[in-house]
Amino acid sequence: MKITRTFNIGEYCVGGVISLEITDNTISIINRQWDQKMGALKSSDQSNSKIINRWDFDFTNNNLLNEINDVLNDLTTSYYADLIIKWIKEYEV
Repeated sequence: MKITRTFNIGEYCVGGVISLEITDNTISIINRQWDQKMGALKSSDQSNSKIINRWDFDFTNNNLLNEINDVLNDLTTSYYADLIIKWIKEYEV
């Protein structure tokens, strides 16, 4: 099982895009560079844009949500970090 979600944040995020990949054992945060060729609107498909950085977290980590929150707060505002954390919590991480 692999669940993915891309958040097109824009100017309030380093690179403008954060993608998440959830598998059975890990969750990955992927920071991406906005690709203008795919569109300038937040509704454009940015899921295949250039990767700037990637963080992989193991679900067995007892401090998982705090570490994810730290990474997200370095990449974007607390508003978007909270929005992404809420989406992650839907999968009972």
